[in-house]
Amino acid sequence: MMTTAIYDMEAAYTDAVGRAGPGSVIVGLGLAGDMSGLTLESGIYKWSTTVKFDTTQTFSGTSTDVWIMQIAGTFTVGSGATVILAGDAKAEHIYWAIAGVVAFGDGSHGEGIFLAKTMILFNKGSSLYGAAFAENAVTMISTNIEGALSPSPFMSIEYSEDSENVLV
Repeated sequence: MMTTAIYDMEAAYTDAVGRAGPGSVIVGLGLAGDMSGLTLESGIYKWSTTVKFDTTQTFSGTSTDVWIMQIAGTFTVGSGATVILAGDAKAEHIYWAIAGVVAFGDGSHGEGIFLAKTMILFNKGSSLYGAAFAENAVTMISTNIEGALSPSPFMSIEYSEDSENVLV
């Protein structure tokens, strides 16, 4: 059973990092990997660097919009930092595909489905609405995770030929 779960996570991760859509891949945002204070519309975001945010990170969109974050380095959510969903954005439509270590600082909050090639660390008082899958380990220290989301809905994502955004 564990082997199947790992294979499924690896398949979802590979799918997420391989995604590209017409006109929707935004590379690095020119911010050297700092997402602090940004509001992101739906699309595919790609970094070849380490990525972090230390304050807020907002996802704004409709209930059918999808965000895919492709991060080749590590990803850090600073202590006390939080993800905000605006409009009708849904956590189950935010996919984080991260090659390096994912670390949630003390008291931080994330949203979405995290697919880590290495490991995920949730520090004291951190929380997640979504799901966390890692090839090696998910470590939780006094952490609250809500939402029984799985990577399987990811496989149903399609691109609309009429739109530059990713749609479910």
